Amino acid sequence: MPFDSLTQPTLIRVSETSQVGSVAGAVMEQLRLFRVSYLQAMGAGAVNQSIKALAKAGEFCEQEHLRLWAHHSFKRISSTTVVIMTEVRVQDA
Repeated sequence: MPFDSLTQPTLIRVSETSQVGSVAGAVMEQLRLFRVSYLQAMGAGAVNQSIKALAKAGEFCEQEHLRLWAHHSFKRISSTTVVIMTEVRVQDA
């Protein structure tokens, strides 16, 4: 499903080499514009980076008096690989 970056957030794909601060910054930009952000991570390393980025984004939200929440869904695509899709939203604290 294509996204119009002016009216909808784009899917943020996280890899095991993604910089946590950069992902957190991208999440925050989308949360400020749309109040929602979507992340996708495949594999343990990418999931780890994704969770660390959400923790960092949560710190940014606290500074802006916002409450961050995330809903995760998991799909196993092989015996060793899991894909995690995360919907992130904010509300006023």
